[in-house]
Amino acid sequence: MEFGSLTDVGRRRSANEDAFCVDENLGLYLVADGMGGHMAGEVASALAVEVFRESLTRTKNSGLAGTERMRIAMHAANRTVRGKSFANPLWSRMGTTITALLQDGSDFVIANVGDSPAYLQRNGDVALVSRLHTVAEERGVPEGGFPSSFYQHILTRSIGTRQGVDPYVAPLDIRLGDILVICSDGLSDKVEPREIMRIASFSTPKSACRQLVDIANERGGEDNITVLVMRFI
Repeated sequence: MEFGSLTDVGRRRSANEDAFCVDENLGLYLVADGMGGHMAGEVASALAVEVFRESLTRTKNSGLAGTERMRIAMHAANRTVRGKSFANPLWSRMGTTITALLQDGSDFVIANVGDSPAYLQRNGDVALVSRLHTVAEERGVPEGGFPSSFYQHILTRSIGTRQGVDPYVAPLDIRLGDILVICSDGLSDKVEPREIMRIASFSTPKSACRQLVDIANERGGEDNITVLVMRFI
């Protein structure tokens, strides 16, 4: 695998509430997009990444399937972030998304909670391989009221905001020549999936990350921007 990673505060935010993890020894590639006032989102995403990584480290030689290890890590992150949200009034109701790829031996697992997307390109075809846990995707857009774009940004699931969490976890078929991109919505709101994957196809992963962050900033940069690009060679 060749990979690149980059995170950027954007042009409108004073702090970066995104976090990411690339751990080749664990086979973990993860993006988290935090939310909450008073820097709570920054705390939530960083804490979730730390706990997720620690959980996968503990279960590495357990004999558990990769899908089960990812579920355990999601629930561990949820419990910890939620517990910490009660420890400090400034962190009340903080939460984060998580989208992660795990390479478990010769197998791959994709898992997510929230709306940070993962796109897979194979032979020119682009597919969303995560799930968007938003009102628009899971419940539909109510008639009247706010525009549809409003409901596309309201999360139905996140890490730390409820006692329990129901992550999307599934095996992922990866083949030679595939390209996988995981990003926060600071990128996906500004750049369409096919444009993201076209840039990832014709650039090195590190160069693609730089180009994609620059484009998102040129188009407003209202949110933090994080992107991981993986090319399977």
